[in-house]
Amino acid sequence: MPNKNAKKEVAIPEVLGNYLTQSASVMEKIADAIGYDKQLSFRRERVFDELLKLDMDEDDRYIVNAIIVQAKDRVDTFYGIPAECK
Repeated sequence: MPNKNAKKEVAIPEVLGNYLTQSASVMEKIADAIGYDKQLSFRRERVFDELLKLDMDEDDRYIVNAIIVQAKDRVDTFYGIPAECK
């Protein structure tokens, strides 16, 4: 009959493997979120430059910029619109 210590020794690599797999998954999600936030920050900074390419009044450009950068889904939508449709 195997003793308890032998069972624990067999279980340790399995538990450690599960922990490492879960940790890798969490780290990947964190890295993706950080990458998206960094990209979003860069894109927000560039919105006004993109608006400069459009034929619009300067005051309207500031208003539209403020509206777009207010929410990340607006920034994503703005960059998803083809240039000829903006």
